[in-house]
Amino acid sequence: MINKLKNQFLPAIMASLMLSGLYCSDVSAAIEKIPYMSDNANTTELRGMKIPNGNTKVTLSFRDTDVKQILRMFADKAGLNIVFQGSDVSGTVTMDLVDTTLSDAFDYVMEASNLTFFIRKNTMIIMSVAGAKKSSFSKDNMRIIPIKYVDASSVAQFLNSNIFTLGKPGLSSGEIAVTDPSDNAILLFGSEADYAMAKTIIAKLDKKPVITTYKINHVTPKEMATLICDSLFPATSSDAGLSKIAGTFTGAAESLSIGAGTLACKIANKTASSSSGLASFNSIPITIMYNTGLGTINLIGGSKDQIQMINEFITLHDKKQPQAILELLLLSLNEQGSQEFSNNWVFDNGTFPVSFVDGTLKLGKIFFMGPNAGRRQDFGTGTRKLYDAITWAESTGKARVLQKPKIVITNGAESVIDMTQDYVEKVDSNISTGTISATNTIVERTYTIAKDQGLKMTLLPFISRDGYVTLNIKADYANPYKTETLKDELGQSYTAATLLERRNFTLNSVRVKNGETLIIGGLIYESETQNVTKIPILGDIPGLGVFFRNTTSEKKKNELVVLITPRILEDTEDVIDL
Repeated sequence: MINKLKNQFLPAIMASLMLSGLYCSDVSAAIEKIPYMSDNANTTELRGMKIPNGNTKVTLSFRDTDVKQILRMFADKAGLNIVFQGSDVSGTVTMDLVDTTLSDAFDYVMEASNLTFFIRKNTMIIMSVAGAKKSSFSKDNMRIIPIKYVDASSVAQFLNSNIFTLGKPGLSSGEIAVTDPSDNAILLFGSEADYAMAKTIIAKLDKKPVITTYKINHVTPKEMATLICDSLFPATSSDAGLSKIAGTFTGAAESLSIGAGTLACKIANKTASSSSGLASFNSIPITIMYNTGLGTINLIGGSKDQIQMINEFITLHDKKQPQAILELLLLSLNEQGSQEFSNNWVFDNGTFPVSFVDGTLKLGKIFFMGPNAGRRQDFGTGTRKLYDAITWAESTGKARVLQKPKIVITNGAESVIDMTQDYVEKVDSNISTGTISATNTIVERTYTIAKDQGLKMTLLPFISRDGYVTLNIKADYANPYKTETLKDELGQSYTAATLLERRNFTLNSVRVKNGETLIIGGLIYESETQNVTKIPILGDIPGLGVFFRNTTSEKKKNELVVLITPRILEDTEDVIDL
């Protein structure tokens, strides 16, 4: 029995002797209500009150010592009364501490025993962490903490989840922070230590966001903002820390709005929690806007490293794009020729006429022939007559269509040359009977207009500083070659369809030196037709068969030639650099 009492009280007596003389009656306040701060300004230790002389180094040794006895000793040296609330304030403590501060020793005992405490006037109230959540000791006071720059509800959630539910000695162990949405303020129901800790945490969270403005000189602000959002903050599934709230407007037409900013994207922390129940602080760390009228990008928020990263990105990509004048010469050369030999005759014996006209042999009908371009002979007199007409015709024609556009092209920007025109592709004809009488017929026609007659060329250039222009070229050329006509019920002709001949080509990565000419030729369309009509057997007789056949031949040739000459533009500063 004696040994048991010796083992129980002797460590406490020895610890009391070690602590003797440390108590200073001149201490003006029994409790310091400022949270512990480390030497690093970016670090806050989540610890509440500390007892007087808390920074004094001590050496303590406990062996299975009743925790109440040890806490009485600490309260006595702090000059405080002590109250134990609840039957769950129990247990023993074993520890050896060498050269440790008095405050740390007190906290170790409290945390090892899963206890917390509150101070009311000069009395220390000890209770378990579970009991503290149900107790009203920590909710005696309500304080208002204004929030200036961030969302008060996010701050309250952060405090409740990460500060006041950890069971830290001297701090409340429940959710004690609520919000006043009308003033964006925190209402804190807690002790002085809770208030001091909340103010310390809020000072780190409630910071005025830095607004950084970047002047964009050579690309559009929208393009640069889109690059920043999509390249630096892609917000893919592999990103564990960021998510994109508002996406960019990629592909939308650039609009000129003077003095108005447009949101490009917002980058926010993803909501995450660990297994211990800690929650992230939900804020909008980065907002990226662009102003087309002012030519600027505004960055709201972001860390110093992120701001520096965006600044380096803009410096790297806001470069003046080279330009060049592109001279095009388009030649369409047309040649056509035809030959016609025809032999038309009529033999009339008064009883049974025979004729060969336009390659057709007919019996029993007289053909009256009009003026002819060849030779006409009449043989015989009386009722027997022979009419003969021989035609030899030859025609040729040439045409040249010249187009000479000149445009300015920019490196990496697609340019389009559209030299097409409208034409009637087809006509739909409808016949309807009028309302005046049954014979009042109305012709209704619907015209379909197409727009692709002519040349359309799309160019995508890459202009290098070594004096070469690399081009991707896509050209579509269409020209009418035949028109189909029909007659309606009234005998009127109309265009049923227009047929086009097309010559399209696509060239990729064609390199042309500055000032030299690229010639694209060989786009030739050529046709040859020959028609022969004759009387069987008679038309094949050598020599004599010429009087029994007609021959027509026609040739057409069309060639498209494209000449492209780039001339790189050099600004004054570029010439100086060279």
